[in-house]
Amino acid sequence: MKIFIEPNFRGADKGDGGIRRIVEAQIKHLPKYGFEIVDKMDNADLVTTHAGILGNVPIHKPWVVHTHGLYWQEYEWPRWCHDLNNQVITAMRRADHVTTPSEWVAQSFRRGMWLNPTVLTHAIDLEDWTKGPNGGYILWNKTRPDPICDPSPLNELAKLTPDLTYVTTFGERAHNVTVTGRMGFEGAKEIIKHAGIYLCTTRETFGVGTLEAMAAEVPVVGWAWGGQRDIIEHGETGWLATPGDIEGLEEGIRWALKNRSRIGKAARDAVAERFTWDIAMARYAKLYEEVYASSVESFAGPVVSVVIPCYNLAQFLPATIKSLLNQTFKHWEAIIVNDASPDNTAEVAGALADQDARIKVITNETNQYLAGALNAGISVSRGRYIIPLDADNMAAPGTLELLVNALDRDREIDIAYGAVQFVQKNGQYPDTTIAPDGISGWPAAFSFRAQMLQKNQIPSTAMYRRKVWERSGGYRTRYRTAEDADFWTRAVSLGFVPQKVTNKPTLIYRQRADSMSRNETQQNWAAWYPWSRHMSLVPFGVEESPSKQVNGGIAWNVASYEPVRISVIIPVGPGHEELLIDALDSVEAQVFRDWECLVVNDTGHDLKVPHTWAKVIDGGMDTPYHPFDGYWEQAKDHKIFCICGESEDWHERMGPARARNLAISQSTAPLFLPLDADDFLQPDALSTLYDAWTQFKGVVYSQWWDQNNNDLSLYDPPDFDPAFLTANGAIHAVTALYEKSAWELVGGFDESMSHWEDWDFQLALASKGICGTKLPMPLFTYRKHTGFRREEHMAAFNDGKDAILTKWSHLWERRETLTMACAGCGGGGGGRYSPPPVMASSSSLAMKAREGYVIMKYVAEHTGTRVYKGPSNTQYRFGNNKGHGIKYVLKVDVEHLLSLRDGARPMFVVHDPSVPNGQPMPSVNAAPTLVAVGAPDRHDHEEPVAPVTSVEVAEAPPNLDRAPQDRKDGERLARLPEQVQVNDLTKPAPQVDLTDQKMPTLAELRKQLAGMSTEELALQIAREKSGPNRSTAIAILETALREKTPL
Repeated sequence: MKIFIEPNFRGADKGDGGIRRIVEAQIKHLPKYGFEIVDKMDNADLVTTHAGILGNVPIHKPWVVHTHGLYWQEYEWPRWCHDLNNQVITAMRRADHVTTPSEWVAQSFRRGMWLNPTVLTHAIDLEDWTKGPNGGYILWNKTRPDPICDPSPLNELAKLTPDLTYVTTFGERAHNVTVTGRMGFEGAKEIIKHAGIYLCTTRETFGVGTLEAMAAEVPVVGWAWGGQRDIIEHGETGWLATPGDIEGLEEGIRWALKNRSRIGKAARDAVAERFTWDIAMARYAKLYEEVYASSVESFAGPVVSVVIPCYNLAQFLPATIKSLLNQTFKHWEAIIVNDASPDNTAEVAGALADQDARIKVITNETNQYLAGALNAGISVSRGRYIIPLDADNMAAPGTLELLVNALDRDREIDIAYGAVQFVQKNGQYPDTTIAPDGISGWPAAFSFRAQMLQKNQIPSTAMYRRKVWERSGGYRTRYRTAEDADFWTRAVSLGFVPQKVTNKPTLIYRQRADSMSRNETQQNWAAWYPWSRHMSLVPFGVEESPSKQVNGGIAWNVASYEPVRISVIIPVGPGHEELLIDALDSVEAQVFRDWECLVVNDTGHDLKVPHTWAKVIDGGMDTPYHPFDGYWEQAKDHKIFCICGESEDWHERMGPARARNLAISQSTAPLFLPLDADDFLQPDALSTLYDAWTQFKGVVYSQWWDQNNNDLSLYDPPDFDPAFLTANGAIHAVTALYEKSAWELVGGFDESMSHWEDWDFQLALASKGICGTKLPMPLFTYRKHTGFRREEHMAAFNDGKDAILTKWSHLWERRETLTMACAGCGGGGGGRYSPPPVMASSSSLAMKAREGYVIMKYVAEHTGTRVYKGPSNTQYRFGNNKGHGIKYVLKVDVEHLLSLRDGARPMFVVHDPSVPNGQPMPSVNAAPTLVAVGAPDRHDHEEPVAPVTSVEVAEAPPNLDRAPQDRKDGERLARLPEQVQVNDLTKPAPQVDLTDQKMPTLAELRKQLAGMSTEELALQIAREKSGPNRSTAIAILETALREKTPL
């Protein structure tokens, strides 16, 4: 294979640095693996470049970009650093594959662009480095001082250890510190070989200097960050202290001096085993072969795959297919997806496929809506470019040729489209209400900011590179409509570049009053992207330049995501694979960004996720707890970061307790939050929980939204009370914020528990004085009935009952309580959280005013959706229906819309103008910010499982003879009161209102409750909680309610 390398460094070394050494190693070693280095790109089979070098690489030549890090946002940098970031990121967007020198850099790229980079570590020629006499000094050796290469830790260390001697290239001179200034390579080589200790406090993207010291048998002591963690095994080949811990560095230095000979030999052996150029270039060669083979395969099939989802649109299919047959570009395939259509789609599609071999038909057994149908079609397609086309629309003449040429010509374009021509339902005549020729002014040139304002900029029928669908994870099935708007938003957020490449129509759109887009309510898809509210969080891959407020408008922030503060733990059991994507998207949706996410695959089969930042641990009963260097085993076709177990075979399922323990043991953050794969977080969950934890410590939990298919209700767990925990079961959901040290203290989740391991875990924490603090706000959504049948839970139910009674029998047999252990909450928690005075409302109508826009409401009587224009020529689709009644309108268009009349009545009003700009709209019935509804529930046949009964007093063990409600995998919450809707509190009060009484005796209370109906009891519980909130009264009310609720 012929390979072109840029830069090639033909002249003398002028201080070119590490990149030159890598290129020289490529030229020296790659010919051993059958590669020929050529001088011209035109003669190459594959192109490889380093850092931010850009070139006009033809689309048919595979391109590998080797990155060496970026300038992170945590430091102040001059303009040229941001310019260089832009160059590197542009090269990453255009390339076929990207490499990084360390796992740390790779994870930043996964977070910023959902890339799946290959980690190719740097290396050295071992024979160039030999052991020298020990000079006894501690060396800090960098070629320049800057915000990252900061010598100040050495000076602090020198003051702390006046008995030790230091040599440094930069820093402050002292009686025990010698400053040499910058040295050339040969001079640095000698001073490294004679060092007693090599000090590395720099946040290296890899650390070639570290390798050089190790190869010379010089122990390395540094901080545990950046690329050092990929090189040094703490306590074996060196010492890694917590960043900023000067005393930790001193401890490491004295340990290394004492064990210098043993550590030095182990360090050189580690370099010989993993970091020589012979080993590194073997990995380079393997990668090049794989990238080249993948490129050849992508050009073997049809150029374009046209994917046509069809549901009840058989009458329009022939015209759609005819528009493809008439295209000037012929190298296409068409995939018709019969989405369980009740009309004669199967017959019509089959007849069309019989006429042309390029047309194929696949059938969904159940209706998946547009998102599921598109994913099904694309998954079996073979084209390197994808273009969706609704079955009632048509491709304009010349569309395929025009869009293919645009993508072939320019690697910087990932999504290509043109104008839209609107036609009447018969497809023959333009819709003159739009324009005389039916060609609207939409779409205009793409605007990232407008997309973030819930104003979709790209038509559904746009041509895009296959990698757009693969990397983004496809269309989200939680949307019944606007799935394309969400898809485009995710794509551009990951760095894919859209462009309107022509003003000619590329889509002929058939106007139908009964279309889904006119009649289905659009969800707030922008809410899943935290940068829609906080532009400082925009991922660094976004092509559009930031405002002046972000790095002077030069480049987006590049976060290092270090240190990690919260580990999100997601076990995945059978039946929850398809819902996992919502859970992972909700993690990405967090305003709080210092997280990591570990997913435990307990499904019994391979698990693929598009979120490359998720560490996927393959489960099975033989899976070990110890961490594993996962990036050496990258699953290239899975697009995941995989930490694999020792066994290749799947065994008995682990269950949620062991799955959580496994992931927590491999987590790196001091805090963790378990999240079931079928649930999802609200955007402020981690930030709110973390802020509360910094105040109270211990465990922090919250209310949650309870979702049963399309029905939502607010669930309010009790305040933390050890006696209540003992008597009634788990107080809160397992989704809460915990300290990893607390998990270690109690030995983790009890894996012997077949049920209620979450209740057991809460009991164990409380027994150690680790209490909980409740936040009075719903921070996640709990989805009921999502994949498991009642019989599966009942099978192990009695085992769970016996285990919990046996383990904690002393709490009832000896009438002990957890009150004493938790009285002072010595382990943290147990506080009362007071929310800030102004809380952001999250209603479906809680739209915030945006600069340059006004919120307007359509008040005319027309229920169908109509298009209206203002002076800006912007089109607004309004109708007196749930989906199109309220929208953002440019200020310049407001006066015109207010002037429109429906007879004597105005058609538009400004929606709640009293709300000041930027303040939340008032909302009576709050609703979650993030909603995941999706296609109709396919588990309607599953029976709900009955609720658990709680006992009245702590002296007796809980009544565990009835099964817990909705015993879905991963959630063992002992259900407490039935859900009460917020607006139920406005209903007439029950005949007896306990909130107006002093606490009666137990006998009196039972007598009063005897005549209450189920509804009255539920309302009384809600009133008690919102009023006196007496735990004893609530417990008795809940027991009475359950006794009246049939199982």
